[in-house]
Amino acid sequence: AHGIVVPMVNTVEQAKIAIAATKYPPVGNRSVGGGLHSMNYDATPGDYFKHANDEVLCILQSESPEGVENAEEIYSLPGVDAIFVGPHDLKFNMRSADGTDPTPEEHEAMLQRILSIGKKVGTPVGLHVLSTDDVKRRIEEGWQFIALASELKFMTSEAQRCVSELGLKKADDLARY
Repeated sequence: AHGIVVPMVNTVEQAKIAIAATKYPPVGNRSVGGGLHSMNYDATPGDYFKHANDEVLCILQSESPEGVENAEEIYSLPGVDAIFVGPHDLKFNMRSADGTDPTPEEHEAMLQRILSIGKKVGTPVGLHVLSTDDVKRRIEEGWQFIALASELKFMTSEAQRCVSELGLKKADDLARY
């Protein structure tokens, strides 16, 4: 199987458009042009397109108050395999008109609402976290797939550690993430 993560969706209509873009006809409207698809999966074009719609994951991003308001209906749509949340994007989209951030409690309540709706309708939900402690906590809560940090974060942290160990420069000044 190979996955496709589609952009953040806020409405049922946007979700339907995103789902259709991940699936080949007659289910969706994804282009069948070119032969790269089948060559990359060691299949003839006929075999590839016969099974592709069952193999493609459609993971929608839920990162706004509007998207959460519509979440139960969005998460229940046929073709939605999972929901992913970028907590920082969610936080920014929760800002008030004057740019005030939500409180940590408001932000966490919105994350928990997403998790609860996913559990209610049976759609797996996942999110991005920055520490192994966060991974453990979120798994205990019921989040079903988790992205930990990033390649850039891992490289920056190790570079800071090496520079600090060598005493070349204050590690915090090397790079930030």
